[in-house]
Amino acid sequence: MSRALEARLSGEFFRAPFLKGNLHSAFRRTVNLAFGRRLITLALPEVPGLPDSIVLPPEEFRRAADCSVGAAAEKRGTYIFIGGECRFSLEGAVLQDDGITAGKPPDPETLENAAAAFLSGSGFARMPEERRKSVFRRLEAFCREPSEQAMADCAGMGCGLTPSSDDAMVGILAARAAGLLPAVRLDPRRVWELLEDRTTDVSRKYLCCAAEGRFSQPLREVFAEALPIPLQARVRAVAAVGATSGRDTLAGILFACRAAGEKGRNYAIL
Repeated sequence: MSRALEARLSGEFFRAPFLKGNLHSAFRRTVNLAFGRRLITLALPEVPGLPDSIVLPPEEFRRAADCSVGAAAEKRGTYIFIGGECRFSLEGAVLQDDGITAGKPPDPETLENAAAAFLSGSGFARMPEERRKSVFRRLEAFCREPSEQAMADCAGMGCGLTPSSDDAMVGILAARAAGLLPAVRLDPRRVWELLEDRTTDVSRKYLCCAAEGRFSQPLREVFAEALPIPLQARVRAVAAVGATSGRDTLAGILFACRAAGEKGRNYAIL
């Protein structure tokens, strides 16, 4: 029986005795299993830690990726079945934390300068200027007063598997969780419902995780001041995620930095 290497899962999912779902989507390095409002990502070891994810040995990942999209998926205790076959067990997997511990956050101005260096290649830079300004106004409103409805109003703006506005909201919530602004927790169930037909399911997953205070490893490390890694290198690691997703996330962090520094409205961040 193959075993998962590590897991970043909510207690709700891990403790559930039985869940029924399906294989939602498959990519080169990740496979998504849908269980209700939870999208669980199976990933290769090379993929930086994602919330709601299970890291598999390469051979077992390839077997899962070979299954057809739409194939039945089940969680029976600690065992995961795909296409009617038991694919792997969660028993013995190293459980990793995906939360951000609020401590002394980076200096807003220093973090802003580090993030700003990577924004020219963001998805926002591809938007027409008037469209970008409109999106930025909504993001600024979400940054200052986050709510489930404000998130829905911002969602799905931009291109890609995770639209630019969605990535930016993840960055904003990460900055709040780190203490750059007062932390806030949103209702992930409400978020999932409101975002239906407003953005992609993959993006809904990451926004719901962010609502719970759960983030990817590179994003968490931006705010881990105790790490013996320069801030610029940690920011660069976020910028390297996806085609533009990491840079769009940094745009959200920049919004939070400016709100923390009380710099007022400024839509010309690119």
